[in-house]
Amino acid sequence: MGYSTFTYNGLTFDANVVSAPKVPATRKQKLGQTLVQNQVFTNLFDYDITIQGTYEGTSAQIDTFRTNLEASQDNLKHVYSDGVSEHSGSYIITSLSFDDEGANASGVNFIDFTLTLIQDQFTGGTT
Repeated sequence: MGYSTFTYNGLTFDANVVSAPKVPATRKQKLGQTLVQNQVFTNLFDYDITIQGTYEGTSAQIDTFRTNLEASQDNLKHVYSDGVSEHSGSYIITSLSFDDEGANASGVNFIDFTLTLIQDQFTGGTT
């Protein structure tokens, strides 16, 4: 199991590996179905978080989780929390992939996924 519980857009899951480097801040804008990031010349930084996560549950619960997480890949900001206060805030999915569903040694169904989020600390833009 993961070392921590994370929440994105109301969806809770476990994370196995997390990377959260700071990158120069950008202003995000949704143009059609595309997320455009424009460089901002300030001393601000955004967190660019990559999570290798696992979700456990029944097949129906996994299907619902996957559907809802995929629906959150809408280039809009959603609330993210991982228990580290400086990471909490508004984030946008920039990448999402799933591994095939499986079952662990105790017979519990699970799905592994990789989720990349970029912080959006500016008001306006993608909201």
